[in-house]
Amino acid sequence: MPPLSFCGILLSWLGCHLNPSFLQPQEDSWPTYQHDLCRSGVTPNPLPENLELSWVHHPSAAPSPSWPAPADRSFWQRLETVKPRVVYDRTFHPVCDRHRVYYGSSSDDQIHALSLDTGQRVWSFATGGPIRFAPHLIQGRLYAVSDDGFLYCLQAEHGTLINRWRLAPEPDMVIGHGRLISAWPPRTGVAVQEERVLATIGLFPSQGTYAMALNSKQGRIGWQKRLDDLSPQGYLLASKQILYVPTGRTQPFALAVEDGEFLGRFGSPGGSYALLEESFLATGPGNTGQLELSSPISRERLASFPANRMVARGNDAYFQSDRTLTALDRERHQKLTAKLERLDQRRRELRAALDNPKLSLEQKAEKEAAWTRLEAAVEVTQKKLESCLLWHQPSTYSDALILAGNRLYAGGSQGVAAFDAESGAQVWQSATPGTVYGLAAAPHHLLVANERGQILAYGNPSQGPASPTNKPEHPSSIRRPPPPIQEHPLWAWLEQNMANQRGWALILDCEDTDILQVMAEHCRLRLIATHSDPKQVDRLRKELAEASLLGVRAQAYLWNPDHQGLPQQAFRLVFSAKLFFNRKQAELPAEILNWVRPFGGFLLQSPTVNAEAWLQRSSVQDAEVQAKLDFASTIQRGKPAGTGAWTHIYADASNRSCSDDQTVGGSLTLQWFGGPGPSQMVDRHLRTFPPLAAEGRLFIPGQERIVAVDAYTGLELWQREFSGFSRTGIPYDSGAYCLSPTALFVAQHRSCLALDLDDGSLRKEFFLPVSQKESESAEWGWVAFQSGRLFGSLQPQGAARRKQSRQEIVDQYSTRRPLVCGNQLFAMDPDSGDLLWQRQFHPFLNSSLSLSENRIFLVACRSAPELESNGRLSLNHLWQTGADLIALDASHGEVLWSRNLPPLPLEHSLFMSFHQDKLFIVGAYDQGRTTRYGAYAFDSQSGRLLWQQHFSNNRSGIGGDHGEQVHHPVLRGDWLLAEPLAFQTATGEQAFPGGRENWSIPSRGGCGTLAASQKALFFRDGNPTYMDLESGAAPAPVNQVSRPGCWINLLPACGLLLIPEASSGCVCSFPLQTSMAFRAESGT
Repeated sequence: MPPLSFCGILLSWLGCHLNPSFLQPQEDSWPTYQHDLCRSGVTPNPLPENLELSWVHHPSAAPSPSWPAPADRSFWQRLETVKPRVVYDRTFHPVCDRHRVYYGSSSDDQIHALSLDTGQRVWSFATGGPIRFAPHLIQGRLYAVSDDGFLYCLQAEHGTLINRWRLAPEPDMVIGHGRLISAWPPRTGVAVQEERVLATIGLFPSQGTYAMALNSKQGRIGWQKRLDDLSPQGYLLASKQILYVPTGRTQPFALAVEDGEFLGRFGSPGGSYALLEESFLATGPGNTGQLELSSPISRERLASFPANRMVARGNDAYFQSDRTLTALDRERHQKLTAKLERLDQRRRELRAALDNPKLSLEQKAEKEAAWTRLEAAVEVTQKKLESCLLWHQPSTYSDALILAGNRLYAGGSQGVAAFDAESGAQVWQSATPGTVYGLAAAPHHLLVANERGQILAYGNPSQGPASPTNKPEHPSSIRRPPPPIQEHPLWAWLEQNMANQRGWALILDCEDTDILQVMAEHCRLRLIATHSDPKQVDRLRKELAEASLLGVRAQAYLWNPDHQGLPQQAFRLVFSAKLFFNRKQAELPAEILNWVRPFGGFLLQSPTVNAEAWLQRSSVQDAEVQAKLDFASTIQRGKPAGTGAWTHIYADASNRSCSDDQTVGGSLTLQWFGGPGPSQMVDRHLRTFPPLAAEGRLFIPGQERIVAVDAYTGLELWQREFSGFSRTGIPYDSGAYCLSPTALFVAQHRSCLALDLDDGSLRKEFFLPVSQKESESAEWGWVAFQSGRLFGSLQPQGAARRKQSRQEIVDQYSTRRPLVCGNQLFAMDPDSGDLLWQRQFHPFLNSSLSLSENRIFLVACRSAPELESNGRLSLNHLWQTGADLIALDASHGEVLWSRNLPPLPLEHSLFMSFHQDKLFIVGAYDQGRTTRYGAYAFDSQSGRLLWQQHFSNNRSGIGGDHGEQVHHPVLRGDWLLAEPLAFQTATGEQAFPGGRENWSIPSRGGCGTLAASQKALFFRDGNPTYMDLESGAAPAPVNQVSRPGCWINLLPACGLLLIPEASSGCVCSFPLQTSMAFRAESGT
């Protein structure tokens, strides 16, 4: 049996011929993505039989796709590979008319027109952001949307701007995928029906997502609809009456073209691919390469095929999968499926009759015989269904598919190939550099677009030899700035203070690109130039494009006098270009300091301004005048008041899981999104380390790596791989990395590395303080930093969980899991590496290790138990052996006190934290069919038990399958928050945040545990969720588009809510799988 099987599929979608006549473009053009608004990928016009390469267009930069690759696999779903669902911008998809090829660039932010005959550039038009979708060509006009939030209409022949419309409701900008873009980027392209232009904007429903229809002739909005919880992504499709909107990783939906009425959602495996025919809508490819076909009117599911994409014409349908191309006879398939449906109905009737207890033996025998005959008929019909496959051709061309004339053209990692549509025979092929993601049939040319952004044109050999390939312009060919600009003292200051800094510079009042060109040579900052005149902004963009700077390196924007629109706290450097020409006019208003990045960002003020007096007028209290130079006063921002940090896996060395950040609560607005994606991360179910954040940097633990990003912009600062870094099952272990004010300490195998915070370079390596022979059977366990000392623990080799498999997930989500144990503690001088002290113990629980300013606390076995072979110990075994609660002097390692810890009922987890001169132990146990928790408070000076509380978990049942046995507590102010309740730390009495009687955390969806700022709790409840502690209000979502990990990855730190990607391996239906951050709506 061939791998593509259609057995038992009941289809009504075959009743009409495909390739609908509505909304078809001119036959000799390819005016939009996949030819038409149905995205059919079909043209009746054949291409030359013997194609040869005519020309190659090399863009100035390769595509900058919005979303990274998904996880390599999903252990829980037993998927060895996971399909990327959102791939609409992996290449520059071309469109064309009889004379020209048009495409938009996600890297240089321009729309380009090329000669169809030669591939030479005819014109380019610069926009304010990445262009991720192919333009739409109609009646000599080219429509395109940019991530700057605008819809552009250009005259196709010369590239002249006819009109532009800001689709976004406000000019607000955010940082997306490392670029400054609209807070409402259009991510579905446009669908143009004569004068009606259909579009959507926005990715985050919490910020607002919208669909709209624009009358391009009248220049006004016909209708606009807010989309509630929908996140549109992927090329729009349209019939005359219905607009079909993909939503990236989730299910598409439909709106009425006339007024935007919401018509409903479709069943789908998820994905940005879609194809519309008169009788069905096909969507996919899901996680495994699967197309779901639904009725375009009723939205009823019709069929499901193992394929990535398809094209169809007449009675024939062609399916493309990772390994095959397959053709299906649809008319015959229709008759057989109708018969199979009748047989299936008869089978259901017979089954009901056989279940009738009143049947006589004779009647039962008669119906059983009828059942046997019916099963045989079903089997025969199913085999005939399989014969409906016209042909089945092995093929690795799996990433693009069109039909031109009687040939299929398929693209993939091997290049491009042509197949005869009637026989399936491969009749032509050409290897290309990079994977082919886009195809278009131009008059007498096949256009091929690859992942490098190259467009290759294949034509008739009779047209002559291939034209020379174009070469992008280089900045050296552009006019050089005049000497007064090149010799300005700013450049020496820049090289001294910011030469290696990553981030953005904001240059206000920019008249031309001279300053920007020189600045690009002296620093690595990305440049944002602004001006108050729209014509001047257009000129800046054009000049930046000519200097090959537009896009990733530099952008130009219209400057609003009240500065609204620019993201706050985002710029490492802010100054006015007037510093170069008229310093008196270079004075900046005091509120502009809000746009300077905390923790080191600079503002250059006019030297004619009294900088100290000017600072007094600013609402920013963390800035100070660093220096007064001839050309400017340099003002630098520091740590914003009330911001917190997350330096250890549970916030600090005391394990409080509270950052003490006083600014991050429930009222949040998007700051940035993008950056590290799931392919670099550990599978979420395995619960690796939480991220860390301090002083404007976010450190994300990945698969044997750490990725450092700017907390305020999401820009990657550095990443470094470490063999032996990744650990799993952290609820049963401790942290193996932490932050000090000057270094990131990372344990790997038998040593601990001190890394530079700015670039990740190795500053020092610390080794276990044991002999070479002893170290062979040991590994570095716990890592902590406190009061100028580096602390570590030694544990048996293999004690830390490192395996990554489905079985490991099953084991970790079971009951009474053994906890990782160490047997030696030590302290080192972080500068010299000298050993300060070390002390041997009977096995102690890593999850109990907690630090105060001058003491270390731990729970250890009273005698030497027989550990499991991997150096772990169950809590039941601990209580049987006997346990001690111990306090050490952190300076010298001396035991200050040791108290017998009576056997506690805890059997699944044990966490210990220090707060307000008290020790708190929280853990879980079973009572009947309920998971319960015990919370115990001890005096940290003596170990005396002060109070205890016992309470049920907020999730019913036992078994640990959703992490209900390992909820880590939060210590915030005078409260211990142990899910689902809050208690007074002094007395153990129940507390009621916001004065709300019977306050508790409701039962929530998903695993994971709590993190807190002073204002709010943050946790997973399907989506990222917060619970305001000041008002005591019910939980509310931070966003509706992403899914947190299964431990902690919601960090309220640096005045932001940081949510680095931690859903790797999750294949559920949610729109965005990426990192992001939110700031308090009030700004700084």
